Amino acid sequence: MIGLQWSSCSDRCPLMKYHNHTELLRDLELLQMAAPADVSLFSLGSSMGGRELRGIRLRRSIQDDKAGQEDGDNQALRPLVKLVGNMHGNEPTGREMLIHLAKYIILADRYSQGRQRVSRDPWVARAAAILRNTDLWILPTMNPDG
Repeated sequence: MIGLQWSSCSDRCPLMKYHNHTELLRDLELLQMAAPADVSLFSLGSSMGGRELRGIRLRRSIQDDKAGQEDGDNQALRPLVKLVGNMHGNEPTGREMLIHLAKYIILADRYSQGRQRVSRDPWVARAAAILRNTDLWILPTMNPDG
């Protein structure tokens, strides 16, 4: 069984710093470009300071859903889950957790697909299952001005 291994983070590790708003938007766009069939961006408008309130939607085959329902399958019956990272500007940890959660889910799904089977690693299999079984909406920051 393949297991997760913990290691020390260097200064280049993405977990060693917080994203500013520009970096956050860029990371969301990169994630959407990496998995366009399963990831879409959405916007809730602008904050009081004029910054875009952008989020990301994760679910298997978003493109298929846009074209219409697939022969009566239960695509529309997936639970809708909304995660908001921070409501106040001084809560950066929740925002970072959601950015990395989205990256992990897509990475785990790609790993499982590359092996043409569900991974035996329970963490990878669980993360990949989120994409298959949930309509996940992530808004990393509700107040980028705070």
